Amino acid sequence: MQPSLFPIKQRVSLPHAGIAHLCGALTASDADRCFAELLENTPWQQEQVQMFGEMIGIPRLTAWYGDSGHGYVYSGIAMKPLPWTDCLQEIKTKIEELAGTTFNSALLNLYRTGSDSVAWHADDEPELGAEPIIGSVSLGATRKFHLKNRDNPAETISLDLEHGT
Repeated sequence: MQPSLFPIKQRVSLPHAGIAHLCGALTASDADRCFAELLENTPWQQEQVQMFGEMIGIPRLTAWYGDSGHGYVYSGIAMKPLPWTDCLQEIKTKIEELAGTTFNSALLNLYRTGSDSVAWHADDEPELGAEPIIGSVSLGATRKFHLKNRDNPAETISLDLEHGT
């Protein structure tokens, strides 16, 4: 039996979800190169949402990339895809191999500091389908990624997402 090219760092047990935290999908040099390229060349936006009767900036920057015609709406924000860059296409291909599926779009999130974050959310928008498969790649500083059980919100799991995982 051939060893996995992408070792599993951690399997996460959460009802209604299959989650594997992988390391090694991107080499350190590929992760460094893509992070620098995306940081420099992405047209980052700070989206606004209405909370408590006023418009506030979401505490992260975003950009939406994807196949033509694959827009996305969340929190009342409509996003039209930018065309894939070479770096994003490279990452997409590797993640598709790992997940055994294809992806038509990607939401890039830039958490600028340790105080940038978003609230709990379910990734349950209609565009994602009834049982969405989400491939996520983390570049840059290690950050905490929190998950919770939809049926028992007190049950939470935290993962340290390291550069290139």
